[in-house]
Amino acid sequence: MTYIEYLNNFNQWLEEDSPTDRAVILYYALLNLFNRRGWPRWAGVDTQRLMVLSRTSSKPAALRARDALVSAGWIQYRSGKKGKATEYRLLDRDFQVQDEKYGVKIETKNVTKNVTKNVTKNVTESVPENVTKNVTPNNTKTKTKKEKEEKAPAVTFPLKDGGCYPVSTEQCRRWAELYPAVDVEQQLRNMRGWLEANPQKRKTRAGILRFANGWLAREQNQVGQSRLSPTGSQTPDYGREEDYW
Repeated sequence: MTYIEYLNNFNQWLEEDSPTDRAVILYYALLNLFNRRGWPRWAGVDTQRLMVLSRTSSKPAALRARDALVSAGWIQYRSGKKGKATEYRLLDRDFQVQDEKYGVKIETKNVTKNVTKNVTKNVTESVPENVTKNVTPNNTKTKTKKEKEEKAPAVTFPLKDGGCYPVSTEQCRRWAELYPAVDVEQQLRNMRGWLEANPQKRKTRAGILRFANGWLAREQNQVGQSRLSPTGSQTPDYGREEDYW
């Protein structure tokens, strides 16, 4: 998942639930920490650092904020041993993903498991066997085709290390929702052209999404400014130091 995906999912949850302010502060701080560290699988955070991230001088208060996020399914942690800090991991709340190395298997939400089980049972009992055999493969094939189309790259960005970063159709749709005034597909082509023309300013894999979001945000703001100003605004200089990471 990307930074924006984690952020959007968490903000949507805030509309449905009422966690403590300290738990919210801690999650945003952990999200920022993982982003600055290049999205490791696990990140070490000692108790003192956890208190700082929670904006509290009380160890019990910091631990309560952490436990609230664990209970809600947003983070996972494994206690550190002597001389080693406790390690934390961000989770997709739709799946309680645990590390099998530590004896816990991947488990989906109980609601999903129950609904799938009940629907499958009812359909199997109601529909003749030969009809079930004919319908299921087609549905699966259609779903698989749609998923492949969603994940297929709409454009690829050349990276600093010589590799490429694929941007999926699904990611383009999310950006279109975030930046409604921008022609996202055209701007993605503009980004690729700029990166190809400026190989010395290409991004790392960890920084390419920040670059893309920054570009789109500037385009969004530029449209708003041009509507307010009768003379419009000039195209931003993407070659400036502050315009690339």
